[in-house]
Amino acid sequence: MRQTVIYMRHGEYDRMAATAKPGSLTTFGEETSKAVGEYLFDHNYVPDLCVFSNAIRAKETKEIVLNSLCKKGNLNLGEITQSEVPELNECWDFDPIVAVLEENKSAKCILIVGHNPIMGALGNMLSNTTVRFNPGSFMVVQYNLPIDRFSVADHQAIDMLEFELA
Repeated sequence: MRQTVIYMRHGEYDRMAATAKPGSLTTFGEETSKAVGEYLFDHNYVPDLCVFSNAIRAKETKEIVLNSLCKKGNLNLGEITQSEVPELNECWDFDPIVAVLEENKSAKCILIVGHNPIMGALGNMLSNTTVRFNPGSFMVVQYNLPIDRFSVADHQAIDMLEFELA
């Protein structure tokens, strides 16, 4: 079974917000996250699993993306399994992502909300280009090979379905 994975970097946030709790999304980050949810629904990428880091910005991003997707599609949010994975918080290697994919082989479509540097590295490696994977950027891939720590970032192991830079 081919697995679709949506890799998303959290929305734009403010580290020093005076009016909101530090680490919360900016208005632009909220708008971008909402637009991503609508885009995913419009292109029939509806995750059955959403995995996210424990950072406020990642949690807020996934909430807005999933709520937007479900609202636009009149879907039940309860049908999307959600799992917090602290190891995704600003990780520097692919191991946490590989672990998520290996542990959830039965999921048809997985949304992973993470951070740089790993999301930027995946963006560059899977697209086989050099890009700036800004907050709110995402890509949708389908893996053709079994996923391991080598194939997870191999552009020859995937079909790139979408690549949207914020």
